[in-house]
Amino acid sequence: MRKKRWATVYIDGFNLYSGIMNKGLSHCRWLDLFSLSQKLIPSEYEFRLVRFFTSRIKGDPEKHNRQAKYIAALNAYLGKRIDIQFGRFQLFPSHCKHCGSKPVYYSSCGKEYSKPNEKKTDVNITTMMLMDCFEKHTNCIVLVSGDSDYETALVELHRIFPKIERVIAFPPKRRNPRLFNHCEDKFDILKDALLGSLLPDPVKNLKTGTLYNMPDSWK
Repeated sequence: MRKKRWATVYIDGFNLYSGIMNKGLSHCRWLDLFSLSQKLIPSEYEFRLVRFFTSRIKGDPEKHNRQAKYIAALNAYLGKRIDIQFGRFQLFPSHCKHCGSKPVYYSSCGKEYSKPNEKKTDVNITTMMLMDCFEKHTNCIVLVSGDSDYETALVELHRIFPKIERVIAFPPKRRNPRLFNHCEDKFDILKDALLGSLLPDPVKNLKTGTLYNMPDSWK
């Protein structure tokens, strides 16, 4: 009997989100990440877990609440099929790109503008990819990101585990040539794959009966 070969999907949450928004697909944010992942893995592999990496939004209560609702819906709908890991979301004082002066203020309300930055996601993804390979939990890694920060990680992963297949699924508008030579396969995530991978609305938590509705601004 042939031994099963497993694929694991690693999603850089903010890279995927930014690509979706830049492509004008804001109505695709209520994503079933497991369903999407099933469309990304090579056909010869079995699939049981998607790892989702993100950070809790700070500085904007409405965005924070929408994100929290989405994360709760993912956990309720997917259960053990998803592993969600959090980095840090930090706000830094911004400066003018032209004259270098700081701080910078919003023209509409006069409040000081702070630039949001996500921390630890690339470290967390790299760590989990290596740990899954070391512990023989996966035979194929599928990275959902176009961030060049993963270039060295992909090179070293192949050096240590040459039999592990590396696949990169680029989010919309995130194709990155710097990663082309560090994978066995690569492709863009298309609009149809996103539209065919939406969560039901609402999502019901079967244990508590709680309903999670897609935010109106996401429709």
